[in-house]
Amino acid sequence: MTTVGTDARIGDVLIAEGRISAEQRGWAVEVSARNGARIGAVLVAAGLVKRTELYRLLARTWECGYVDLADTGIDRDLLDGLDPQELGAEGWFPVRRQPAARHGRRPCSSRRPSDRPRNGGGGSRSD
Repeated sequence: MTTVGTDARIGDVLIAEGRISAEQRGWAVEVSARNGARIGAVLVAAGLVKRTELYRLLARTWECGYVDLADTGIDRDLLDGLDPQELGAEGWFPVRRQPAARHGRRPCSSRRPSDRPRNGGGGSRSD
């Protein structure tokens, strides 16, 4: 498994891991330039990369734990004191409560990494 730095290009990592070819990356870059979609979305839509493979790669890129929300139940208690409309608008989803040793922070899943901590400094990391 390739270690991914935060500035790594997704297509380059997918090639290094043998998941796509350079030609497939080039095609995805062209499609992305034409329609404005992200390269990862183009590769998933074309069936060249599985959604979960891309998400796991993005989690590594952002140095976050991976959580598949399709397999994660909702604990409504995690929403106490939070505005669900604001969370949704910003792409946040509380996942689980950490033990008191971690100050009871709520790791969240996010569409993209955030520099802005949520409710007590939880941030977007979910490891």
